[in-house]
Amino acid sequence: METIRIGDDRLKIMLSREDMIRYELDSDTLNSESEASHLALRRVLRDAGEIVGFDTSPGRLYVQIYESGMGCEMFVTQLPAELTEGSRENTKHFFFSDVETLLAFCQRQKEEAPQASLSSMGHGFLLGFSSTCPQIVYDYGEPLDASACQYIDEYAVPILQKDAITHLASLFS
Repeated sequence: METIRIGDDRLKIMLSREDMIRYELDSDTLNSESEASHLALRRVLRDAGEIVGFDTSPGRLYVQIYESGMGCEMFVTQLPAELTEGSRENTKHFFFSDVETLLAFCQRQKEEAPQASLSSMGHGFLLGFSSTCPQIVYDYGEPLDASACQYIDEYAVPILQKDAITHLASLFS
């Protein structure tokens, strides 16, 4: 196992094929929500954290796993206290993979448009609702976990801070 501390709150873990066997991890385990996979990942995080002095016990962690060759790479981010204490939990984000789906949702909601912000992220768009989001949005967009807020703040490009639905719906009226 190779471990690199990227910052005060970030860690990169590289597992070889032998490490994967030792921790009883494989492709199926990494993609599983089972208790066995959670225990194996906790052991990896604990051991890796001890190597570089990274405490993985307090708060919540955001873990990204990428299989590489016969092993894998893990990027671990310790989420700030404000995310774990719920200050951002009221914001619900939805990912739209294409602009057509986003516009279809906005057209459908133009009469009762709730406040929402719009951002671009990767190959899609994010709508963020700070108040109650309409139930119909689940038919159009993919809900994101509250723990993704830090990544949204860091990597998303803001387009509209408010009235995104009204603005997009008016473009094609």
